Amino acid sequence: MAAPKKIQGLTKSYLPVLVQSFFSSLWGGAGVAPRETYAGEWQNSSRESGGAQRKSPLSHSAVYTCINNIGSDISKLPLRVMRPRATGEGREPHVNHPLTRLFTKPNNYQTSLQFLQHYLGSKLWTGNAYTILFRDARGVPESMHALDPTTVTPAVTEEGSVWYHVKADRLNRLTEDLYIPARDIIHDRAITLFHPLIGVSPLYAAAVSASIGNSISANSDQFFQNMSRASGTLTAPGEIPPPTADRLKREWDGNYSGLGFGKVAVLGSGLEWKPLTINAADAQLIEQLRFTVEDIGRVYRVPSFMLGETKLTYRNSEQLARMYYQGCLSYHIEALEQCFNQKFEVSGGVEIEFDLSPLFRLETDLRYDTHSKALNAGIKSINEVRADEDLPPVKGGEEPRLQMQYVPLSTINAAAAAAMGAKPPGTPAAPAPAPEPEDDDEEDEDETVEDATEDYIARVHAKILSAATTQAGA
Repeated sequence: MAAPKKIQGLTKSYLPVLVQSFFSSLWGGAGVAPRETYAGEWQNSSRESGGAQRKSPLSHSAVYTCINNIGSDISKLPLRVMRPRATGEGREPHVNHPLTRLFTKPNNYQTSLQFLQHYLGSKLWTGNAYTILFRDARGVPESMHALDPTTVTPAVTEEGSVWYHVKADRLNRLTEDLYIPARDIIHDRAITLFHPLIGVSPLYAAAVSASIGNSISANSDQFFQNMSRASGTLTAPGEIPPPTADRLKREWDGNYSGLGFGKVAVLGSGLEWKPLTINAADAQLIEQLRFTVEDIGRVYRVPSFMLGETKLTYRNSEQLARMYYQGCLSYHIEALEQCFNQKFEVSGGVEIEFDLSPLFRLETDLRYDTHSKALNAGIKSINEVRADEDLPPVKGGEEPRLQMQYVPLSTINAAAAAAMGAKPPGTPAAPAPAPEPEDDDEEDEDETVEDATEDYIARVHAKILSAATTQAGA
């Protein structure tokens, strides 16, 4: 269909039963997206609102970093449509497939990188990613749009078919609230703990750590606003009436806190200022902040070196990248590939997959060493290696090569057996018995036997090599 249409002809009892979203209850029904009265308010502890926006888990740097790292590292990988080669050996990119153009330009306002970042950000933030497909007259997808997950609700009919209730969104060509069939919605979800259609965000487990980290940051902000000094008390030798105590507190805060810190205070009537001294070490702020970062990274399965850990060596970057891929990125990549292969209904050996080579790009010396080993082992041809380095092909470099002496052991054994079983050519007949030689002729006879033996061994060796070369060439 060209555009999704509202479901018609459904009686009231047949209307889809909306699935309750568990994620909205995590935040007391307040929604999951930060709402701002001015740009950057969610990251600024507003004095007027009491820093309410700082309570959002997304304002914790580790939460933002985990979502940004995973989304950015996957979105930079080329998404390809692969097909079997005409020869039946291996696969190649299908550059003329309609999906190749769709993945290059998913819609009229996003690049492929921006689309995948939006897609993965929704999944990692809310636990669900929804993408609507628009098809041409032939039923081929011509554009796809990542939807705001807070405006989509899964629905199930009495027969068990799945639909999605989507609120109006003019950017995505939806002018009214619609029920969209599951065929035109790509729904990628995180772990489903409560309902198979509702993914649960990793923040379900990391919300407390994010809240603690935000509280520590807010307290530190207030601490340094007060010139890195804790508050204190004003004491008097006698009783202070409440009105007097309130007046003294207002005057002290107005004159000697914040920007007024450091001014000279004149105290009378026996008043004495006693500061409450505390430092960051006593409060263990650094350790607490480090724990919140590690805990959030553990929930998102992002290793510590991706969150600022500095105890690293640059020569093990390949191992670290592989560990990051296997422990974190591989699940999200596989989920994306399966969702796309299922919804786009590819067949005939055609598959949608990511090109992982940019993720494991080696240092120059290690890369060239890998190329050399692949060439010597006959795994790659010269032109394949040159293509990896973005170099043009050369004549005669399209076929893998091996050295002449690299032949199977079975070939050598067969040649050796054939040579040893045949009578060596030109072997002289056994001499007739002769009288016992004199002592001075014994040395000459030994030399004659030794020469004949060496000549025989040389001829056998030559025959083995000749037979091995002939079979290798065949």
